[in-house]
Amino acid sequence: MNTLNSLNGEAHTYGEAGLEYFEIITPDRSSLDTIRSIIYDSATSEKQKKQQQEEDNKNQILINDPDGIQIIIRSE
Repeated sequence: MNTLNSLNGEAHTYGEAGLEYFEIITPDRSSLDTIRSIIYDSATSEKQKKQQQEEDNKNQILINDPDGIQIIIRSE
């Protein structure tokens, strides 16, 4: 992780120089389902849970890290 000059920095915006997204590939569907349940359980509000469920599909999870970089988690 690069923390250079990021203290109190602004989140990355699409189109500016830098990392746009990265992808994590799980070995199987059950691993993806486990990660999905952890993410849903950690959502602090029903609104956040609903928003996350709308963004996901059965084969992948889309989330953003605190710096605005998209994380794609999917199974092989």
